[in-house]
Amino acid sequence: WYAIDDNRPPSSVVGVGNDAWSLGTQVTVPLWASKYDAIENEAAWRHMSTHANATALRTELAAEVTAELEQLRSSERTARLYRDSLLPEARNTLDIDQSKLAEGQAMIETVIDDVNDVLEMELAYAQTLADAEMARARLARLTGEGRTDLPDAR
Repeated sequence: WYAIDDNRPPSSVVGVGNDAWSLGTQVTVPLWASKYDAIENEAAWRHMSTHANATALRTELAAEVTAELEQLRSSERTARLYRDSLLPEARNTLDIDQSKLAEGQAMIETVIDDVNDVLEMELAYAQTLADAEMARARLARLTGEGRTDLPDAR
């Protein structure tokens, strides 16, 4: 809408001051169809690229979860080995050598070595338990398990 006044140049379409409205039509001629084809192709490539990236991320996540799960299982097996076999044997050896020391059949150095062995195995057992918990925490982080800030997806 343009204000109609007498300062406008004469027009063959609109009579100045006589017609307050004019009507026109417009037709779009696709002169740049190849430009639009290029835009469409670019969008299709971006779409495929996004899907490829999503697939790669899923594959990477699956590999990380598998690696952490294997680390967890390995740490748990090692912890069971310490708990069920190595530590009881080391403590039993210490008890036997302490009894022999009390009877005068063993030297104090043997008992001290046995104590060091037991302490080193207990430390290794504790480290293995810590490794298992760290693997469990990394696995929970990768899977989103235990998150309270996520909406319920049920």
